[in-house]
Amino acid sequence: MVIKAIFVGINKHLDTTIPELSGAHRDATALWALFTDTVDGLSARLLVDEACHACRGVAGYARHLGRCRRGR
Repeated sequence: MVIKAIFVGINKHLDTTIPELSGAHRDATALWALFTDTVDGLSARLLVDEACHACRGVAGYARHLGRCRRGR
């Protein structure tokens, strides 16, 4: 069985009313690495900062989830 996951970390949002975060990118990367190293059958996608902006919201994340490959 394949388990799919998306790890998202956005430090700076396009919406200027959302304050900038300092560790979201780093935290998402660390969790992605931990899970891809330890969960058999995991197909995971890491989306951080500009990659998230290109997705344009939840619909974009769902498209990425459908295309995710191990280690990407």
